[in-house]
Amino acid sequence: MSPLRRLDQDQIQASRSVRRRPPRLCLVAVAIPYPYQELIDVNAGQSRYQPEYELLDTGAFDGDRYWVTEVVYAKAGPDDLLMSIQVTNKGPDAETLHVLPTAWFRNTWSWGDDGPRPALRASGDRSVALDHPFVGATATTAPRSAPSTRPGGPA
Repeated sequence: MSPLRRLDQDQIQASRSVRRRPPRLCLVAVAIPYPYQELIDVNAGQSRYQPEYELLDTGAFDGDRYWVTEVVYAKAGPDDLLMSIQVTNKGPDAETLHVLPTAWFRNTWSWGDDGPRPALRASGDRSVALDHPFVGATATTAPRSAPSTRPGGPA
């Protein structure tokens, strides 16, 4: 069984055993150049009766060189959203990974009326000030980087 399938099964099992969990997002990223063209080319040659050629079929996970990123969201108050990011290097070699939290806004300014856009600006070493025309002023902050651990262990 591939590492990706094990991860999916582990998540399914965990969700069945816990009644109430905070919202989670789990991403798996390969540590090689992403095989976009191979996926496009092979799937273009498949008939509608053949199974889809997927990322696992490309060999991108061979050698267990990939990252698992788990993001857990929790709401501390009406205007206070917390996000915990845990990244695990499943590969055998130590690697550097830069994690950049993201602010999401609904793209209403492209609907043809040229409405006001949100603005972002650095407000400190680990914080970004966000100014939104409807939500108002807010900020996103990040703690200092967590210490690294050995490859294959928790990040």
